[in-house]
Amino acid sequence: MKEKYGILGFPVEHSLSPVIHNTAFRHLNISAGYERIGIDPGRFDETI
Repeated sequence: MKEKYGILGFPVEHSLSPVIHNTAFRHLNISAGYERIGIDPGRFDETI
């Protein structure tokens, strides 16, 4: 099973974290993925 990781926030479109982490995962042969997860600031608590 592929592990899932991500960055939560608003805005997150500018984050380079997915590029950095996914490159490292591939390089290290780690079965994982990292993604941006945009969360509306006014609905953060109920979304989490």
